[in-house]
Amino acid sequence: MAKNIVFCADGTWNGPHSGDDDGVPKTTNVWKLFTLLAGTSDTEPDYQSEQELVDSASGQVAKYLHGVGDSNNPLTKLLGGALGAGLVMRIVRGYTYISRNYTDNDLIYLIGFSRGAYTARALAGLIADMGLLKPSLTTDPIIAYRMGMQAWRQHQAKKYSTTDAGQSNPIDSILDHLPHLMFSNLDDDDLVQVPDGGIKAVAVWDTVGSLGIPNYLVKQDSRYDAFQFADTKLNPKIGFGFHAISLDEQRADFTPTFWDPRDDNTVTQVLFAGAHSDVGGGYALAESGLSDIACKWMIQQLQGAGVNFRPDAIQTLNPNSRSSAHQPWLTPPFDALPRGPRQDIAFPKAVGAHRSIFERLAKGSPGVRADPSLAPGVYMPACFATDFAAFEKWAD
Repeated sequence: MAKNIVFCADGTWNGPHSGDDDGVPKTTNVWKLFTLLAGTSDTEPDYQSEQELVDSASGQVAKYLHGVGDSNNPLTKLLGGALGAGLVMRIVRGYTYISRNYTDNDLIYLIGFSRGAYTARALAGLIADMGLLKPSLTTDPIIAYRMGMQAWRQHQAKKYSTTDAGQSNPIDSILDHLPHLMFSNLDDDDLVQVPDGGIKAVAVWDTVGSLGIPNYLVKQDSRYDAFQFADTKLNPKIGFGFHAISLDEQRADFTPTFWDPRDDNTVTQVLFAGAHSDVGGGYALAESGLSDIACKWMIQQLQGAGVNFRPDAIQTLNPNSRSSAHQPWLTPPFDALPRGPRQDIAFPKAVGAHRSIFERLAKGSPGVRADPSLAPGVYMPACFATDFAAFEKWAD
């Protein structure tokens, strides 16, 4: 019987000089959503760096990965401190997990926020382009990781061969000092192709930066450009794209990376009030009213796309359109980086505004807080002030 395979990638962009690891996991919407999936785990549902769930009733399997996961993982030891190792590890670990569990006609769901949104979208591109490893190649973890790295390398090489025939592939300059990681090129006999729609949905909160990579990373080392995912157009092998986007984020490095619209309306992108983590989560429970709105919306989209959740999933959330937002650009390390309201962003024509924004706009005393440290005031997003009617009103 065909089953669902759900991969949840967590982790945030922490700013310049923060490294590839994300530190202590937070209660983001990725983690909340994962804990609300149908199924049970052999480990306690705490904030460990990785968890797996199995739903015996439907066969659905799910994995949650925060950061690079277990420091004792063989891939962590193989890559060491290579440039961008943390970015690649997340993708390859998702790739090998799905390859190990995939059988014909299974449906794949990729979910992420922030750095995890980059992982989900880059992983979707890798699977759509290369296919998955045959199950027989995933029994030995070290071999599976090496072959997963090779699949990613071949996928990235195609990006440069199709964009500029005369441009060298910077991935080679990054990984050439690690030749022990690589096999010879994978061929059709090593791979299982996923059919159109086999990646049932990619569901992300606030993908930011230039094709998923914040500019501050590229400024540190221009080779980070090589880690961008290939494009903003969903591959035909991806059935649905769901994207929850921050309306009020001001950090220039966190400019959203939209998907191109599709004629069949299978790409749904909706604006939500608040900054980056007011949409993707990560604040204390008392300050999560806004992010719970975006979490509820995403669960509803995925339920409609076939993901199995606990019966009480929606009831566990506490959405509140009048909850305090946050302004992280006022504190280090982001206070020293470029910022400004999003009124100059070219929002795609098909983007919607969630109805909670309009509830937050409603006049009345005492207003709403733009940050817990600030007094309540009137809420008026900069991009709404001049073109209020340009956005489709999105209901729950």
